[in-house]
Amino acid sequence: MTNPTNPTTQRRLMALLTGALYAIANALFPVVNTVMQQPTRPWLQRANYADRFSRIIQKLIALAARIRPETLSRNPTFQTNPQQPARPTPAALPKQPGPLRPLAPLRPARPLSPLQFAQRLAKLLRQLEQLAAELRTALPATILRNAARARAIAGCHALPSPADPTATPNRTWERAG
Repeated sequence: MTNPTNPTTQRRLMALLTGALYAIANALFPVVNTVMQQPTRPWLQRANYADRFSRIIQKLIALAARIRPETLSRNPTFQTNPQQPARPTPAALPKQPGPLRPLAPLRPARPLSPLQFAQRLAKLLRQLEQLAAELRTALPATILRNAARARAIAGCHALPSPADPTATPNRTWERAG
């Protein structure tokens, strides 16, 4: 993906995207508190929902740290990859595991490619919407607005459809918020 975007624009898009992700995370805290204070639900169910919300919050914040500012552009597009070669069958794989290797030293997580970032963001926001639907509650307007902004900046609208990966995605840039 060639990216002729001005570095100043990239920094602004980075700030907008990071701000949207943190705004979503901050707006989720009152939702979690509300869920935890509902006396009509059993305690274990409330704890389960709160735990699922916290995992989404953690992943959103971790995702914000893996953005590559130099890959952001006003009109994100993703190349459709040709079909991946078939993986070897289990019979072709070795039967004995190799020797144990020492663990790699801890280091910061590597930044994601624009496609990986958009896919992970789309998946997280879909999980958030499904969780809200499961709770039969509407997400606050702040979350919806920032989710739309983050999707637009990251290029989630340009991703191929999971149902039909061969279909050409809508490649228009949508304004959000």
